[in-house]
Amino acid sequence: MAAPLGRNIGGYNGETIDINDMLQSAITAAKAHGWSIERFPNAGNLPLYGFRRLAKKPRLTIYISTGIHGDEPGGPLAMLELLEDNNWPSDISIFACPCLNPTG
Repeated sequence: MAAPLGRNIGGYNGETIDINDMLQSAITAAKAHGWSIERFPNAGNLPLYGFRRLAKKPRLTIYISTGIHGDEPGGPLAMLELLEDNNWPSDISIFACPCLNPTG
């Protein structure tokens, strides 16, 4: 096993986001484009949401999760942009979790 690189000593000092605002924006965008939204029970302070968009005749089903590491804002922001743009192929069903672990 390799030794840790020690690159994040002292914590993350990069760009941060307000995850509650991002989640509300994602919910608004998803609802505007007909996605189903479910809030899952969890033990943390922040809500955990699952989004679903089902194709009429799915050729493929995909799952996308972002926000797995709390100090990496790029994934949730990219998911928000994808939801707002709504350029998904019509024959693909999608399950998404826009912020899986916001504090981890």
